[in-house]
Amino acid sequence: MFTILHKMEDAIGWWATVVILICEVVSSVIGGVISTWIGSLVFLIVVFWSTVIISGLFLCLHTFNVETKFPILPKVRLCYILLWGVLYLILSAVSFISFSLYAVRVYVCAFIFIVDLFVWVRAYLKSRRPVVTASNPGAAVSI
Repeated sequence: MFTILHKMEDAIGWWATVVILICEVVSSVIGGVISTWIGSLVFLIVVFWSTVIISGLFLCLHTFNVETKFPILPKVRLCYILLWGVLYLILSAVSFISFSLYAVRVYVCAFIFIVDLFVWVRAYLKSRRPVVTASNPGAAVSI
């Protein structure tokens, strides 16, 4: 699993993951402040602030390179991305019923989680692809 994680880091880059996590944290902080100030759904407030806490934790773990010491963390992060992505998609559907200022932040967070999932899955699939090399490249072509 360590080699898969190492290949994933090479594939998407350390900075790409940091930027995505910072976008998740900042967007959720703004959404949490706006929804707390407006007094919207309690479920929405909980999702925003839990995103701040969990994404902030993953940001710290990624920044200090703790993910390489615990090989289960990429799978935990994938489950988190999937679950919270679904929660934000549900909240996006609910926001069509009663549109408010918080709905823009819900759309932004849903988009960030979809991008995060796409980048994670793409890097994972790229890291799982076997490297094929010929032992004798000149002998591979026969005429």
